[in-house]
Amino acid sequence: MKNSKILLVVVVMLVGCGKKEKIELAKNYYQLGMLELENAHSLPESYHQALIYIDRALAVQPMAEYYATKAMILYNLGHAQESTAFFKKALAYSPTGKLRAEITNNFACVLAHLKHDNQALALWQQLIADEHYVTPEVAWFNQSKVFVSRKEFDRAQQCLHKAIEIAPQYVDARYYLAILAFSKHENEQAVLQLDTILALAPEHAGARSLREIVSARPEETT
Repeated sequence: MKNSKILLVVVVMLVGCGKKEKIELAKNYYQLGMLELENAHSLPESYHQALIYIDRALAVQPMAEYYATKAMILYNLGHAQESTAFFKKALAYSPTGKLRAEITNNFACVLAHLKHDNQALALWQQLIADEHYVTPEVAWFNQSKVFVSRKEFDRAQQCLHKAIEIAPQYVDARYYLAILAFSKHENEQAVLQLDTILALAPEHAGARSLREIVSARPEETT
């Protein structure tokens, strides 16, 4: 009886060791993939090598982070539609938390790129209410870009105002708000945003250039 107990303990230990080895092996493949991605901007073929390593990691130990990385690699390789399936798998493996929020945001961006606007907007609305998503202003900003693409400029402005309410120093949101105001001949609003940007980021060339254009625009009379 004593020998059978010892055998059981040994078996349990071996199983535990096997799981740890699988996890470590998957991590090693994942890290090799991430190293390849560091070179991807200068060596586009690195995306393909990274994908090989990520697939090996997934074959050993499926994990949300690995699926999400594969999805982004596919997107960068021009396979946006194919990437959506792996975003869904990543979310299935990541029930809650910061990682899920980050994956959801990336998935929404890809959906917006594919013109699945309503799905993307719904995901960003979820993120705004998600305590794990630490930059809700970005979700508002991303929604504004969707509304601009749909020529719903008033709704885009509303989203941008929400973004700067949360993050008053969000220069990109203020700049796009200035551009929208300028396009709608709302000169005072454009000047307000541009002057705020230049106070926050004096080196912002786009804001400085647009500020000069607004100043040179003749005042409209009614």
